[in-house]
Amino acid sequence: MIADDTLVFGVGSSIEETIKDHDNNLENLLKRARQQNLKFNRDKLCLRMSSVLYMGHVLSPKQLSPDPSKVEAVILMPRPSDKASVQRFLRATAML
Repeated sequence: MIADDTLVFGVGSSIEETIKDHDNNLENLLKRARQQNLKFNRDKLCLRMSSVLYMGHVLSPKQLSPDPSKVEAVILMPRPSDKASVQRFLRATAML
């Protein structure tokens, strides 16, 4: 698996402090990227999101939780009934 997403976050005791920290971190990232001639895809840019789906998880200020679609995929899978179907199940869940 190749992960090419870049996450920038901010921390603070208020939403204003968090946004200020986020924007400072973003500015620093963009400066370093410019120095390394690294380009980002503007079409994929999402700013100041309160939660984000990342590598099979939902990241939010309050918790880290599994991606609901991944959980649903496992729940909806047919119950393995023999050795071959157990092996298929294990391969399928490993890819989630």
